[in-house]
Amino acid sequence: TETAVDSYKSVVRAYPDSAYAPSAQAMAAYCLRWMQRDDQAAWVELRQNYPSDLALYELGRSYVKLGDAESAIEQFTELIRDYPTSEFAPHATFLIAYASDRADRINGAIRGYETFLRQYGSQSGEFASEARINLERLKRGTERLPFLGVALRRHYRRVFVNRVLPGTAAEKAGIQKGDVILSVGDVSIGSNPKEVTAAVITYEIGDTIRIRLLRNEEEIEIPATLGKSKVN
Repeated sequence: TETAVDSYKSVVRAYPDSAYAPSAQAMAAYCLRWMQRDDQAAWVELRQNYPSDLALYELGRSYVKLGDAESAIEQFTELIRDYPTSEFAPHATFLIAYASDRADRINGAIRGYETFLRQYGSQSGEFASEARINLERLKRGTERLPFLGVALRRHYRRVFVNRVLPGTAAEKAGIQKGDVILSVGDVSIGSNPKEVTAAVITYEIGDTIRIRLLRNEEEIEIPATLGKSKVN
């Protein structure tokens, strides 16, 4: 991979005006990331030499990784402003909220998640579920969120119960390891485990909800009274 980085850089040096130069410089930066090396300078250089939505997006991501929320938000905000139809705009909008969240900028994070869900909530899948979870956590506080008590995994486009935590709502309801969760209340569950959490936290501690499961190729529906997490 070191050889690849040198090769891509050589292309940029020899043919800076080539149509391939921006891609070569981007690939050099990606190679540094894959090697778990510091790639921030490479993205700064790409942004300076070949401004693009990709350069802003990846530079912003590098700042998120370093914990520099202010710089990350600056890159993502510029991306959304200058490239509003970019394929990176939805995730950049999410990452503005995420960077604020990690920096304990609570009000900014709440506004950011609300903006993301309003604009992209119906089309962003996994990030939409994560945004809903984080938004409820920030608004209500972790100690007030209901808890089902299952560890989940994605397998063959389904969400399987990998473990049932002792003493939780799931154990008391009779949920078993290997069950496939099909729906929580009125919300159908696809292949993303976070969809389950996002559905559960729309309720309150003490609420009884209906959970539809697939067990041994047979669909069953069971009630579960949600409890409070001891581990969140």
